[in-house]
Amino acid sequence: MPLVLSLVLLFGLLAPTAHAATDRSMVYIEYRFIAVNIKPGSFEASVRKLWRYGDSYARLEEEPNPQTGIHGLLITKAPNSYLINRYTKVARHIVDPGPKYNVVIPVFPSERDGKLKGLQMGRELAFFQANGAVPLPDEPIDTAMCSVLRAKVDESEIKLFLDKDSKQPRQVWIRNSRSEYAVRYVRYRTDLPLDLTLFSVPKDVQVTRAN
Repeated sequence: MPLVLSLVLLFGLLAPTAHAATDRSMVYIEYRFIAVNIKPGSFEASVRKLWRYGDSYARLEEEPNPQTGIHGLLITKAPNSYLINRYTKVARHIVDPGPKYNVVIPVFPSERDGKLKGLQMGRELAFFQANGAVPLPDEPIDTAMCSVLRAKVDESEIKLFLDKDSKQPRQVWIRNSRSEYAVRYVRYRTDLPLDLTLFSVPKDVQVTRAN
């Protein structure tokens, strides 16, 4: 059973990494979670949107969730992160105490311990290559035929599905004793022009400092 993305859980994970922005392009990803217990049309099945620039900038948007009264938006410009409820226009300001200020965006937010924390959105292929991935026969995802890589990390079996035309990820799948689910990429771009205004808190939002 997947832990559906929580902004608080996801960006509580601030840890050192070794990557830096090398150009003026952003990663932009639209994705959703797929599992047997996630109902189509539910908030859990909705599409999330992520913008990322290097290890310091991130913006994550969720769909409105009327059941909880939360319309989640997270903006990070390390070391500062802002958890924003767009319903109430109130932001919780969190400051990373350091000493390093790198945003970690895990593909699987349910895996909070071990190596799988290092499997990040926008850096999937590098993680598989660094962890002994082996090729499997091609498989289709939606209408796209994909190359497949499989790896065993800690106690989990994971697979990466790469679109054979675009070479971009289409899906990442995980199975272990706790859960089995997939992250399906609806859109995946690595060449979006940099727009730093995306990482600014809206002017009409009231900011409160987290304890």
